[in-house]
Amino acid sequence: MEKIGILDIGSNTVVLMICHLERSRPVVLERRSEAVHLASYEQNHRLSAEGLAKLRTVLKSYKDKLSSDHIRKYAAFITEPWRHIENLEELLDLVRSFGFPVSALSGEEEAELDYIGCRLDYPDVHSGNVLDIGGGSTELVSFRRDRVLAAVSIPLGCVRLSRYPLDTRRTWTALEKIRREQPRLGALKRPVVIGVGGTIRAAGRLYQASYGRTEIYEPARMQELYDQLKRWDPQTVERMLSVVNDSRIPVFLYGLHMMCDVLNIQQASKMVIAESCVREGFALKTFGIK
Repeated sequence: MEKIGILDIGSNTVVLMICHLERSRPVVLERRSEAVHLASYEQNHRLSAEGLAKLRTVLKSYKDKLSSDHIRKYAAFITEPWRHIENLEELLDLVRSFGFPVSALSGEEEAELDYIGCRLDYPDVHSGNVLDIGGGSTELVSFRRDRVLAAVSIPLGCVRLSRYPLDTRRTWTALEKIRREQPRLGALKRPVVIGVGGTIRAAGRLYQASYGRTEIYEPARMQELYDQLKRWDPQTVERMLSVVNDSRIPVFLYGLHMMCDVLNIQQASKMVIAESCVREGFALKTFGIK
């Protein structure tokens, strides 16, 4: 059984996924995550020395883990953090210095890999939308009959949104603009939305703590949770504190705001949540898994 290491360098977290291949599918053996919040270290369109230093510490830890487990096949990708900085080569050189082959994904590439990953969990959903809310960006995909209609990235994620008032209209304005420019993204009527990524999985845990275990998430109830947290309802806040990781709590409500806006503007019929995401999609594409 050959193990593979996938390093995901995002705006909010840096994740190491260790997996093996079983019947042409990545099976996760271990996942490590560090909340680095790289998006908060962007200054004058450059990733600061402090941000690079924090990333260096995590890279060393993850490379040591791969070495101790004798894992020789691995690759890294960078998502949103590189799209707004002028010192991209400095960032790439840092990752390469630890021996990681690294890819800088465009927003559209990230969205398409999200689609590939989440379909591992929902192969029977042949038409719908995919939503991934990261730290610095939000990825949206629309697909019909197992073919991608549109894949886009919006440079607003939970970390970046935390710089603005909670009820900022930036999310709705950005989504309306994308809908005008990418009409195929809204081509499906009342679509099923497949949610992926840490923000949405955390929202799913809060939903289940509030309404009971389920595989189907109702947009109206997600909006209800957001409204309760916004007014600091004691019971909802207590549930959030019990199911959402401490490192995510400062930006969680901003991500929930974006999620509710997407579900509302797309008039989603329901949401399901996938465990697989861009990392599994990257593994499939990078290592030629058919």
